[in-house]
Amino acid sequence: SFPKMADLFEGIDLLKSDGSKINASELNGKILALYFSASWCGPCQRFTPDLIEYYTNFKSNHPRKDDFEIIFVSSDRDQGSYDEYYAKMPWLALPYGHSAKAGLSARFEVRGIPAVVFVAEDGTPLSTQGRALVARDPEAQDWPYLPKSVPELLGDIFINREGDMVGPEIHQNKYLGLYFSAHWCGPCRAFTPHLSKVYEAVKAAGKDFEILFVSSDRDGAQFAEYLDDMPWYALPYSEDNEQQRQGLGQRFGVNGLPSLVILDANLNVVNANGRMALAMDPTGKSFPWAPAAFNILHPGTLPEINTSPFLVVMLENQDAVNALGPVLEKVTKDAAAKAKAAGTTVLRVLLGDIDNNAAGVVKDFCRLEDDAPLVVVLNIPEQKKSPLPDASLTEEGLQAIFEAFDNKTLTWKGLKE
Repeated sequence: SFPKMADLFEGIDLLKSDGSKINASELNGKILALYFSASWCGPCQRFTPDLIEYYTNFKSNHPRKDDFEIIFVSSDRDQGSYDEYYAKMPWLALPYGHSAKAGLSARFEVRGIPAVVFVAEDGTPLSTQGRALVARDPEAQDWPYLPKSVPELLGDIFINREGDMVGPEIHQNKYLGLYFSAHWCGPCRAFTPHLSKVYEAVKAAGKDFEILFVSSDRDGAQFAEYLDDMPWYALPYSEDNEQQRQGLGQRFGVNGLPSLVILDANLNVVNANGRMALAMDPTGKSFPWAPAAFNILHPGTLPEINTSPFLVVMLENQDAVNALGPVLEKVTKDAAAKAKAAGTTVLRVLLGDIDNNAAGVVKDFCRLEDDAPLVVVLNIPEQKKSPLPDASLTEEGLQAIFEAFDNKTLTWKGLKE
């Protein structure tokens, strides 16, 4: 869950354009737009005047003008550049170089600038595509951009390569894969034949499964040509439903193509990284591809570490990994079952050799020691870690780690500390 925005900025004196400061408590009840930008970024410099106009009009004319604020989150390289750039802006700002920037960027999955993220008072992201919203809705008539439900975004008409049209019954009471892809995307065209084989295998096994193609093609002709390679249905392609298709991608945090999001029959996310799961499962035997609580750390499993809390255990060699694996897997599965029954967060596990390439990436990114055994709980979405140098790698010792996580008694520090 997301913290309230006032809590997220608690203890931070935000700057005002007149040089004064404001307490985070003054953000209570407001909807925010976080503006990730920098003076050295050409597209940022071009977009900032448009955002200023949007903000000025909002504060002058909108009936809820007191319920909205923008906060500048800078990627400038020095204080002078920050000061000169911020002097043009009429809204609040995070002080230059503040450590909260990394957490905000990670929490809202900001991968490039300029980016505008609209955020509700409770900390829930309303839209990560704020830049496009500002351009499309300069008078803020659709503000605050409340997200539509998944059924609303899916719509009620789907089409296949033969031109047959069906309604929502095509995916009801089934697991559903949303395939975000495009003809112009080389990796997409390479993955689609593999996905088709897995799809056919799962269907042949009698599983309740359907895929819907959500196109990012540049025109209807490309869409039709690409759909002709697919055995499943698609959202129709038209200018009228472009926002619908973009809204689905935004809803599920799609930041690149191809992406495959697996949903259950209630349209809840089973696996946001279905592409990786199916790439490693050519026969579909792991349907419906729920992420495993326990896994071996390698390049294929590494991306999962960005999605939720993980216990990461790195040992001195592969023999040690093989010896601990069965014990740690058992403890992990028992703890996961307990957490699911209680409706609490599952602490997932990655176990690996400290000298493999994936382990090196984790150590470098999270600033971890290079001595085995290395035991740490990572929460990358919240940009924090809990090193456990004295952990006992016995069954009882491992159980104690899960209990400490469940009881919220771990000691946390910043991810980069």
